[in-house]
Amino acid sequence: MVSKKKDQVIPLLGPNNIGSTCNGSTPQIYEYMPIDFLKVELINFDVNNLLNNPLLNFSRKVNEDTGEIIIYESKDGYTIQNPRKAEYKNLVFIIQDNGKIYMHGSLHKYSNEGLHNYNDFIQLRFKRALNRLKIEFNILPVNIRIQTLEFGLNITPPHDTNKILMSCFQHRQRSIIETIPNSKGKYKQVIGNKFILKLYNKSKQYLDKKYNGKFKIPCEIMRIEIKQTNWTEIRKLGIDTLQDYIDSDKTYFVNRLIDIWNELIFFNPLNLGNGVNSKYSNPLFWDGLKEKSNNTYFKHSKRLKEMNKHPVDLQKQVALTMLKKIQSLQPSRLK
Repeated sequence: MVSKKKDQVIPLLGPNNIGSTCNGSTPQIYEYMPIDFLKVELINFDVNNLLNNPLLNFSRKVNEDTGEIIIYESKDGYTIQNPRKAEYKNLVFIIQDNGKIYMHGSLHKYSNEGLHNYNDFIQLRFKRALNRLKIEFNILPVNIRIQTLEFGLNITPPHDTNKILMSCFQHRQRSIIETIPNSKGKYKQVIGNKFILKLYNKSKQYLDKKYNGKFKIPCEIMRIEIKQTNWTEIRKLGIDTLQDYIDSDKTYFVNRLIDIWNELIFFNPLNLGNGVNSKYSNPLFWDGLKEKSNNTYFKHSKRLKEMNKHPVDLQKQVALTMLKKIQSLQPSRLK
């Protein structure tokens, strides 16, 4: 039986590690990597910038019969009042009674009036969002201490998005599961100890929605992102605030996104009906292998990687598409 060690290191068995090697060339410095959702603490910040802000309407949960503020009891037996909350264009502000101030939401959606994040969050849009935070709430990147951060990409995939997503089975022996109905868009994820890998059919998610005729989905969009739920290891790299993230070389995040994609147990959908071992296209087969020995699991994983190279290595093509998209988003390419 496969032991359940936390984030057990499984060697890459596919093609070149595109993320770490930059496709064999000398690694470049990446100035920009798009982010989306974040959960942060606001530090060295005057709470009156929020409490006295006409854009925000703070409220608490109250007892409808008595009008009294509801008191909650924490797991350790202490009583705590529920915090004051306010929302604005996909951003949620939370003020606790102990003086702590938190914010969470999507900066990408905030830049689009809280409506969507299907377009590319290029550095110019990111800078405009930061400038808007400063103007509307007097929040600077140095005030934003990161707790959770999503980073990722929207790409035009080399094959049908839904078929790609349905061919993603596992990451490091953790099953990739579908979490929302097909009617609301294809979305799959796998939860690790310190991160969540998310895979979307973004065009499907927004295709049937209308936003006052202001935009439409121009093409098929696949989104690949990592939600880093534990920031402790990243903080050890010297990245504590959003300003630190802005100033950092994003190569670590580029490599992490592409490396994790390359590590997936992925069945090339181009092989369906081509006489390829059909058991490899069944996620239940891979679930069953988790109960076998590591050697058995690795043997089948390696065999699948070799089979996936034909007729076209689609997993590698997606990785290359991701890398090219990241390179195209660098400020030097947009000038």
